[in-house]
Order: sequence, then C-alpha cells, then structure tokens
Amino acid sequence: MIKVQIQTECWYCKGEAMMEVHELEFHVTDPTPRYLPCPYCKGSGNQEKWVSLKEFIAMLHDPTLQCPHNHTSLSGSNHFSNGEVWDDIHEVCDDCGAILDTLRPLGEFIDEEE
Repeated sequence: MIKVQIQTECWYCKGEAMMEVHELEFHVTDPTPRYLPCPYCKGSGNQEKWVSLKEFIAMLHDPTLQCPHNHTSLSGSNHFSNGEVWDDIHEVCDDCGAILDTLRPLGEFIDEEE
C-alpha cells in the first residue's frame, strides 16, 4: 500500500501555533499575556499525517478540504526593455503555492474528466 505524508492542523493547538501560558503582571492594571510554542507541533501549527493514496485522491476532490488561500503574496517584478514595460507579477498562495491569477475552480477540472 502506498502512503503519502500530508500536513494537517495540529490537534492540540488547533493551528494557532503559539499558546497563552499565563499573564505576567508588570503593573497592577496592565497584565501582559505570555505565549509559548505548542509542545506538539513546536510552533508550526501543523502536524504530519500518513494517508493512503486512495484517501489522498479523495481529499484532493473534497471541496471542504481545499486551501482557502488566506495567506497570499505577490511574486515577480517589472521589466523594461527597448522602450517597452511589462511585468510578471502573480498573486501566489503562501500555504499551497497556487498561482491565483490563473487558478480555475476544481469543478472545471472534474467536468473535463467526465
């Protein structure tokens, strides 16, 4: 049986990575929260999990498990040559690496296969 390693949300900290331990009181009216990394995921918010290839393919087609693309950044730069200006700037999801400028919904890929 072929297994695939995936990253899932940490069960202990629920993906928060840093957990509030207790409050330090420097002043009586101003308590300061203290945070430490989760002891299970060591501050990453993720944990490793092994699943079978069949489960992995089912996860790829499950719309509830798709990346929400909450963390994005711009990649690329502007170019100038022979009086012409162009750019290759793309919006990229930091979590899954998808290029969001050319992303098509999963439903379109499923319809093409049928």
